[in-house]
Amino acid sequence: MKIMKIVIFMLIFMLILSGGTFAHEVWIEMKPEGEVGQQHIININWGDFGQFLDPRSSYFNSIIKGELWVLAPDGQKINLEPEEWPDRYVARFTPQAGGDHQVIFYHHRGVINQQHGEPKGLMTIEVISKAFIDIEGEAEIKAWDQVAGLPLEVKALTDVGHLHTGGEVKGQLLFFGEPLADINMTIYPPGGEYDEPLRITTDRAGQFSFIADKEGAWLIKVSYLDDSVKHVDGHDVIGARYNFTMTVFPHYGGGDSPSTKPAKPAGNNIIHYLYLLAGALVAGAAYMFGKSKSS
Repeated sequence: MKIMKIVIFMLIFMLILSGGTFAHEVWIEMKPEGEVGQQHIININWGDFGQFLDPRSSYFNSIIKGELWVLAPDGQKINLEPEEWPDRYVARFTPQAGGDHQVIFYHHRGVINQQHGEPKGLMTIEVISKAFIDIEGEAEIKAWDQVAGLPLEVKALTDVGHLHTGGEVKGQLLFFGEPLADINMTIYPPGGEYDEPLRITTDRAGQFSFIADKEGAWLIKVSYLDDSVKHVDGHDVIGARYNFTMTVFPHYGGGDSPSTKPAKPAGNNIIHYLYLLAGALVAGAAYMFGKSKSS
């Protein structure tokens, strides 16, 4: 019985570890460049960036309730209709003008009893994500620094549509159009679990920078809690949470583009190994239990 208690304790510990180690996010994945009249495939992903997609998560089915649109270089808003795939949502867009386009996802989830991360409690949650497409055409409008008017967003201070590997990415974090100072941000490089993310902080002007020294999709991630919000729709809340991501793509030197890479299954290597270990522990415990009974 003592062996079984140890095994049960280990199983519970590993399940807690596997469920709480990774923070999920929405991000947009697609080819970062194209031509006028050329169809673009836009992926809206949910999971752990660079590691796995998680269509079995409860939030996955809520993504369709959000809004997806393209902000054209001239400021026009082009609404898109995503369709659900087994592990992601997919939309199609055919640009009609050259220049810098932004793809934007926005979802106001309403009042949620949030139990992941800190602080826990009743709050409103808004999920925001964007990415850029540089479209070639006879006339190209430079609009890479265009602000989309989102509650929380990054204003590009460098031309992210023409970003080269090893180039510097500069941005300014805005909250309802005003700079946010001293906010922690996480920058996920290509490579998934094999590369440590960068941890940076915005300066007094809300600005930040980093070097995109690898080819592939980079993710800028920031979460901000406005604790001045105390009452929403008859609920007492601890604040309004804004979760924002932005994908940037340094130029590729060949190989798969972000939209053609095969998706990883809904599972992480670490989690996979934990479950294998759990299975081995259960098998070992059963063997020891059977041996003790026979003796």
